[in-house]
Amino acid sequence: MAAGPVGLFAGDLRLEGSDVVSNAYPVYADKADQRAAKVIAELRMLGIESIGRQGGFDYQPTAHDSTLRAEAALIRR
Repeated sequence: MAAGPVGLFAGDLRLEGSDVVSNAYPVYADKADQRAAKVIAELRMLGIESIGRQGGFDYQPTAHDSTLRAEAALIRR
């Protein structure tokens, strides 16, 4: 029998282990977005494109969005 509303898994699902951390997502300090934008602009002037969640502090909903942004960066060159 499949478990879950869409039937992706057969049998019982069980959590085998986990960790809870208090700092999994950063809480940005005042003007952190402005400081990040400045550094990203400086990198761009050096020819480095910093894209995505870690590289651009840009939490994108899909990989497709990342691909579009990378393509746009290539076109700018």
